[in-house]
Amino acid sequence: MPHNRKITILYVENDSALRGLVTGLLRKFSAVENVIDFATGEEALIYAQNFKANVALLDVSLGQGVLDGFATGTELRKLNSEMGIVLFSQNPLEAITELIDFKGLEAWSYVEKKADLNIEELVKILLTTSLGMSNRNWSIYKKDKIQGDGSNTNVLTPRQNMIMSLLSCGYEPKFIADKIEISVESVRKDLSTAYSVLIPVPEPGSDLRISAILKYQNLMGNLGLNEI
Repeated sequence: MPHNRKITILYVENDSALRGLVTGLLRKFSAVENVIDFATGEEALIYAQNFKANVALLDVSLGQGVLDGFATGTELRKLNSEMGIVLFSQNPLEAITELIDFKGLEAWSYVEKKADLNIEELVKILLTTSLGMSNRNWSIYKKDKIQGDGSNTNVLTPRQNMIMSLLSCGYEPKFIADKIEISVESVRKDLSTAYSVLIPVPEPGSDLRISAILKYQNLMGNLGLNEI
């Protein structure tokens, strides 16, 4: 474990009992300066606009109608490019990478929730991730279906996932564009691509937008990303 370094952890977990338990355990370590905990990603983002943390520990499943952990991490990184991101979930990483493309992400780590979780090991991962390292080799999770320009066609990019997450919360393209600071045209282009990933063969007469939202929510539900 790196010495003489103290970190501030931004912890997001919608299970209040687990959040209290993990927060208390993390605070016992001398390497941990402070743990600021929140129930939702939206609350964490408000905090991060004015205060800095070294690393974020994010539950992937944060409930329906709110940003998931991956989308929250993407937004936190925009506010603080040096913040490490550690995703925390009871689901195997392979299940999540079936939908989201992590290739090229730096200082992103993943820890699986389990009954015998080693808190000291978790602190080590938080420390190393805060220093810009990852505990996963994301390149091994890249997909096989590649277009001629080298882009993936069967997974969502981080920005497309963010846009679909916001769209699934009921937000319109104009709000999404303002939220993530891109043009409405770029949002619509990303949505078009996301729709083709989620619904490669639309049913005749179906509403593609609604079908894509329902498919996205279903996939997230199967991964445990939008459990209540």
